[in-house]
Amino acid sequence: MVCLCAFLLTGCASIGPPTIARDRLDYDHAITTSWKRMMLLNLVKLRYGDTPMFLDVASIINSYTLEAQVNLGATWAASPGWDTGTLGGSGHYADKPTITYNPLLGERFTRA
Repeated sequence: MVCLCAFLLTGCASIGPPTIARDRLDYDHAITTSWKRMMLLNLVKLRYGDTPMFLDVASIINSYTLEAQVNLGATWAASPGWDTGTLGGSGHYADKPTITYNPLLGERFTRA
């Protein structure tokens, strides 16, 4: 019964506000690291006469989903062999980031 109550209460927990501080730092670190690698690659391209290409992260949209479902059923009849019961549960957690890239062109490329 305790496990069932704990499982049901997880559906009431919020995953929104606590994720902001963690995700912001993680995305900042990932973008900074990728920018450094892209800059180094483009410096090597320029050294060997190749055309540099920069992609800018235009937006990051993160979506979280937390779902819980519990099924419980029982059937008892007077006849022998008719005793049945079912117990089930399921959970689903999804983290779906959508990252949009824009190539740096024209004046933005020159400034960057």
